[in-house]
Amino acid sequence: MKEYILETLIAMAAALPVYLIVRAVLLALRRKKLARSWARELALCLLSLCLAGLFSQTLLAGGYALERNRERAVWWSQFNLVPFRIFADSAAQIQRNHNFGYFIVNFLGNIAMFVPVGLFLPMLCPKCSFGKTLLAGLGISLLIELCQILLGRSADIDDLWLNTLGAAAGYALFALACRIWPKLAHCCHARARETQE
Repeated sequence: MKEYILETLIAMAAALPVYLIVRAVLLALRRKKLARSWARELALCLLSLCLAGLFSQTLLAGGYALERNRERAVWWSQFNLVPFRIFADSAAQIQRNHNFGYFIVNFLGNIAMFVPVGLFLPMLCPKCSFGKTLLAGLGISLLIELCQILLGRSADIDDLWLNTLGAAAGYALFALACRIWPKLAHCCHARARETQE
């Protein structure tokens, strides 16, 4: 678990200067100068860094996983098409090996990775409703799973609904933030409307 967190933080730190340079260039090239919102810029930066961390763990880590998968006798054993198998696998790991790490990484981790998607997307886009946020989370998750197949990594149908659940949890946090601090969402959405105009 610590390795995953450390690798994710390293990827996010490495992505930060790249993001800042690209964002500065894009803002400099923009013909129409608009007043910038610090809240929107911060949300965009955090979403980009979280996506960089997410992709570092799901796509860029393909080399190690590919070598591990080559050792398996049956190549299709790396795919899970049985929904909710995560519960049986977690219970088995806890019962046989007293391994709670499997549940933390594969269940809670898959939810936590997509919380930023559900939190920042509606903050950046005023038209991003709860349903659209869930579709975005599901779409990103499906794209990752398909890419993982091409990279020789495992693909799991449980990841799809767990990631989507994480996006839903993120949206719930966004809704809560709107109640506690309405000016934050208003500031971000006002900036989004200016950009669309």
